[in-house]
Amino acid sequence: MGCLLFAFHVKHFDLLMGGLFAVAAIPALWRGNQAVALLSVILFALAYLFWQGDKRRWKIVGLWGHAGWHVATAAAMAALFVAQT
Repeated sequence: MGCLLFAFHVKHFDLLMGGLFAVAAIPALWRGNQAVALLSVILFALAYLFWQGDKRRWKIVGLWGHAGWHVATAAAMAALFVAQT
């Protein structure tokens, strides 16, 4: 099972990341604090933009695209945790 997940992960990383985040966000959006859950979704979308900018060498993200991905993803996950508690 792990090998299949890894193979899917390498080929469709964008879809896998978005899907895992969406599954994690469902409880917070459904019965948690919706405002904080929405903030988490926005932060994850911003992280995704940083990541795409880094992969495509957008000048606007410069050398900080990968760092922006990590910072925004960490903030999104923290907000998602707060929204569910």
